[in-house]
Amino acid sequence: MIFLKEISSEPSDLFDTVKFKKGINVIYGKQIGNQKPSLNSIGKSTLISLIDFCLLSEFNKKHKLYKAKSFLDNYKIVLKIDISGKELMIKRSSKNDKKIFLTEGGEKEMEINIEDAKKVLYKKMFFSKEYCGVSEGKWFRSIIPLLIRNEKKGFLDTIEYISEVRRHVSTRYHLMLMNIDNTFSDTNLEYIKELKMKEEDLGGIKRIIENQYGDIESINNQADKLKKEIEVAEESKKEFQLNSTYEQEQEKANELTKQIKKIILENNHLRDLLDGYKESYKLEIDIDTKKISSIYKEIDESLSLELKKTLDEAVEFKNKLIDSRKNFIKNKVKEIERDLIKNSLKIKSFDLERANIFNFLENKKAIGDLNELFNLISDKKQVYDDLKSKISLIEDLNKSYLNKKTQYSKLQEEINEFIKAIKTNISSLREIYTEIYDSLYHSENKEGFFDIVFDKNKKSKIYIVASSQDADGFGKGRGCILVYDLMLLFNIVKNKINNPHFWIHDGVFNGVYKNQFVSAMNLLNKKAAELEFQYIITLNEDEEIIADKKFGKLEFDIKDNVIAEYTNETKGKIFKREF
Repeated sequence: MIFLKEISSEPSDLFDTVKFKKGINVIYGKQIGNQKPSLNSIGKSTLISLIDFCLLSEFNKKHKLYKAKSFLDNYKIVLKIDISGKELMIKRSSKNDKKIFLTEGGEKEMEINIEDAKKVLYKKMFFSKEYCGVSEGKWFRSIIPLLIRNEKKGFLDTIEYISEVRRHVSTRYHLMLMNIDNTFSDTNLEYIKELKMKEEDLGGIKRIIENQYGDIESINNQADKLKKEIEVAEESKKEFQLNSTYEQEQEKANELTKQIKKIILENNHLRDLLDGYKESYKLEIDIDTKKISSIYKEIDESLSLELKKTLDEAVEFKNKLIDSRKNFIKNKVKEIERDLIKNSLKIKSFDLERANIFNFLENKKAIGDLNELFNLISDKKQVYDDLKSKISLIEDLNKSYLNKKTQYSKLQEEINEFIKAIKTNISSLREIYTEIYDSLYHSENKEGFFDIVFDKNKKSKIYIVASSQDADGFGKGRGCILVYDLMLLFNIVKNKINNPHFWIHDGVFNGVYKNQFVSAMNLLNKKAAELEFQYIITLNEDEEIIADKKFGKLEFDIKDNVIAEYTNETKGKIFKREF
């Protein structure tokens, strides 16, 4: 059995220690003075938030306690839980909310991170070797909000107790708390996830194909068209390759082109040489020996005569050299001119031969390098292979999706049979639900009903119904949530299930008829004498609720069940300060 013992702070001056007891526990809001100021924000919900904080709720700017962080950081909140007679102490600070301190049975305090702490607390508060269904440590913070419903969003729906957790997810938690095998519910969730993933994969690949190739309906036609184009190109290649002469002629034409280019380059070089040799013809001896002799005659006549003689001899020798070179150049020029004529004839011959080859290949539709044809085929094959791979992927995904759908249909048949097999369990729960409902509502025509049914149209497939014929109204809908939660609590206690024996409702009676409140309190007081549980609620002082006989009469003094009292005065608020 699992009960709350007390909640306090370290140091102890943050708020007054609250001790919990068996049965009804009231966190009470009391008015001070004749006027009627609001009894909100005095500490009732804050105390619930402190309990939830110690049970590892996420601490962020949306958390009710976050606005008190400036002074809350100086403290640790301490929650003591009784687990089968053994005390478990949880300490947590807003200053480092990811660090948790656990002490069990007076042993040494253990410091662990919050994720590990969730697993530890789940094992101690929810896990049972006797339970035949699925039970996972990561569920801890998914289940706690069902046990601690708050006024802000806890009473919006019986099964979807937090908006972020949809019914097909939360059903497995409810079944576990009922001690009913939740394996099918968990498997159903896995199928939903897998089918959704497969649908997303299909949608994703279809979008990719549509972006590349257009309408998804036309891709097979496009693939067939590409295939035909590839076949035509392949036939052209085969035709080209059937006669090796085609390939040889292509290679020969390429070689002739190379030879022509080579000869053209050679001719350019020969022409440069030819121009150089022809320029050499212009070399002449331009020396006037008489003029030079007359200049020197003015200085020395004999020297002038000797110098003229020497110069005449040198000029004569140079002229002989020039004549010899001219004969050499003349021969070289003739040789180059013959080579140029010979090369021109070669080019003409090669060009004619190449033209004949091109004409031959053109007639066979094979102009150009074979690489062009190969590249064309390669490109088309690449597109075709890409398209076929995507088509194949769609087909595989469709096949996998349909197989999973078939398996899912089979699972639904099994779920239907399972529901029939647990009729006895459902009847036991219905008996508890009906007893609670009838205690709160005395109406033969508008009775409440509880059931667990198979509904193929619901995502959860296992559909939990806990309502009444007129539960559409705000108060009656909230009343049915109260009845359902008490059913879970009483069933846990009655069958000694290893789940918490406490339930917390913050503001459940807001909007509920006062006579239903009185009936509910009388029933809880009666059950407290038979069963060991803790039912923790927040209430504001209201004389009509407690004393007015027209709403019924409480069979006990509810003030005896007050475990914490807060007032509208600052000193009477939970932290004895405004925040």
